[in-house]
Amino acid sequence: MDRPARPPQVASSGRHRRFRDWFHQRSWAIRCLILATPFLLAASAGLCWWGYRHIRTQRQLAVQSQAWSEYHQALERHDFQGLEDALQTLLRFDPPPAAAKALSEAWIQKRSTSETLELAPLLMDYHLRRNDLPAATQEAEQVLRRLPRHWLAHCVRLHAALNEQAPWNTPKPPPKIIHLLEQFPDPEDESAWTTPAGLLYALRLWKWAHQDTNPLLRVLERRVLPLLRTAKAQEAPSYQQLHLIACWLAVAEQAGGTATLSQYWAAVDQLSELAVQQAVAKSDAEALRYWLALAPALEQQLLRWQREDSQRFPASRITPLYQEVRRRRRLAIDAWHSLEPQQPEVYFHLAELAWQEQDVRGAFGYYLKALRRCPDPVPVWERFLPFLTHFASESSLQRLSEHLWNEAEQAGKDAQLWCLAAQAAAAVQRYEQAVEACRRARQIQAGHPTAGLLEATLWLRSGDPVRARTALESLDPQWFRRHPEAARLYSRCLSATAPLDTIIRRYQELYPSPIAADPAMAAFLRGAGENSETAEILRWAVRELQTAAVRGEPLCCRYYTELRFRLAEALVRPHPSGGPAVWDAEAVTAALHAFLTLSPEQLREPDMLLAQATLYAFGRQQPEVARRLIEPLLHPPSSRPLTPAQQLALAYILLASQQARDALPLLTAVQQSSPSPPAALWIALAWAYHDLGEPQQAATALNRAALTPYRSAREQADWVALKHRIFRGKPP
Repeated sequence: MDRPARPPQVASSGRHRRFRDWFHQRSWAIRCLILATPFLLAASAGLCWWGYRHIRTQRQLAVQSQAWSEYHQALERHDFQGLEDALQTLLRFDPPPAAAKALSEAWIQKRSTSETLELAPLLMDYHLRRNDLPAATQEAEQVLRRLPRHWLAHCVRLHAALNEQAPWNTPKPPPKIIHLLEQFPDPEDESAWTTPAGLLYALRLWKWAHQDTNPLLRVLERRVLPLLRTAKAQEAPSYQQLHLIACWLAVAEQAGGTATLSQYWAAVDQLSELAVQQAVAKSDAEALRYWLALAPALEQQLLRWQREDSQRFPASRITPLYQEVRRRRRLAIDAWHSLEPQQPEVYFHLAELAWQEQDVRGAFGYYLKALRRCPDPVPVWERFLPFLTHFASESSLQRLSEHLWNEAEQAGKDAQLWCLAAQAAAAVQRYEQAVEACRRARQIQAGHPTAGLLEATLWLRSGDPVRARTALESLDPQWFRRHPEAARLYSRCLSATAPLDTIIRRYQELYPSPIAADPAMAAFLRGAGENSETAEILRWAVRELQTAAVRGEPLCCRYYTELRFRLAEALVRPHPSGGPAVWDAEAVTAALHAFLTLSPEQLREPDMLLAQATLYAFGRQQPEVARRLIEPLLHPPSSRPLTPAQQLALAYILLASQQARDALPLLTAVQQSSPSPPAALWIALAWAYHDLGEPQQAATALNRAALTPYRSAREQADWVALKHRIFRGKPP
């Protein structure tokens, strides 16, 4: 028989006994292990916690380092929003860095301290963009403590000093201005912080302080313009890209080298596209405004190239470039409109663009939107009123005049509204009402410049220079020193009411040490000459302008040439035997020599072409030369039609060229557009009718010329010559 199986409990008890023996043999080690287990677990947990804290700290340090890096990038790029976001990221750390807290407080207060001097350049730029010059000047002083060769900070400090010292009327600036100018670092020094923004700023200040701008322009051309083609410029913020474009425009306005500047156009065009795209993407209203200020100058530069060098820049090349700039301009305006619909400048840009595209209805609609949506309607009316005067019907203008008058009466003491009411009344030829509105504005604000100038213009137009002079003398004399149009209007009143000694004395009081490039001084001399037929006054004005013209000042050259021509006209005398008017040979020669001082662009202006052609046609008796000069004016572009005075001068030259049939339509148009035609118009009509074989109409026109209350020296000489020619020395 087989042996029975071992019971399972017996086997199990054997294993248990062996395990118990093994445990008894090693009981001390097991007890030590059990006692050490909590310590091992605690050590493991501590090690894990330390590792976690270390990793988290490293991550926080990396994030903090990234935030500081973004802060420094925003500081370098002058990115206000980026800097604010970086500081907010740093403040969210627990605990926040002490430096971040100090920087954030300085940024919130918009004022740097001795601990946060690194913010001073950014805050200076921030205040400059908001036209807060006092705050920018404080930051400029902080910048110069840390960076004494910072060009833009020097500019801000000089600007503040110029505001305090201006105006002055000496060629040499005050001592404080000279001291600040001497502290500027050399712009040619590579270590000086001559940024494009700083150089542009200095260029404006140099003109204000009557300093030579050629060194700055050379720096712009040599050091800044090459930056247009760099990759760094393409990666720069939109505002800095626009600064580079503005530098190119500043050089283009002064330089005559078209070839040198045109080679940068591709870079300028590319930066323009990048700047507009970046500004639109980031909703940067400031950059959009900056671009819209530069866009018209870019368009004019393209047209200037086409006008000056049509062979190299034909219309087929310029037109696509012009349309591309116009497209960007439209894109920027639409983006700005969506960002700031309450800004009246948005609608002004839209209206101007529509006006240029000959969409009068669209421009009218944008002005109406500005009136409905902008909180202050006065600036809108100031821009809207000239548009209405040009395009609106007479009934619309009358309703507008009544509306503004009622608004001014309801507002009470609002001088600006009364000025607008005066302008609207003048537009509908309610001159007495316009003068009354000006008077009320000056009662509210004594010496109100707009009211005084408008009232003087109205009195001068009505033939009362005495009252015009009284209205102007109520203004602050600084207006005549700083504003060319005011100086010109005042000198016109003086020349009509005072002798030469009084004019010279007043001129010396206003401009004790004349500055050659002072536009107000040049405008005063121009006004004195253009409103006087007295050869003595004209000779004095010509002598005063001659020095500046010799130096090549464009504005003074233009005025000097105009007055030389007027002097030649004032010296015209009737022929003793009734022949053609006698022109003074020396005066004609001097006037023709004056045209040599003009730039090519000035020589192509209609007034200058007509004046030069008149001298050749009548002063030199060379009508064929005059005919060649006026050839561009016979078919003027529709965008720039000739004025009635220019049409009259053109008709005279055509009559001298024996083209009476071509001159008659011009004279008829002038007669229809002039409520009180001058004697020269009737003389020209008589001349044309006589050449066309219509003696009755010629005699009638000649009689109308005789009945005209005032005739200049040239008109009198031409009238005598034509009378002798028609009636052959016999009385009519």
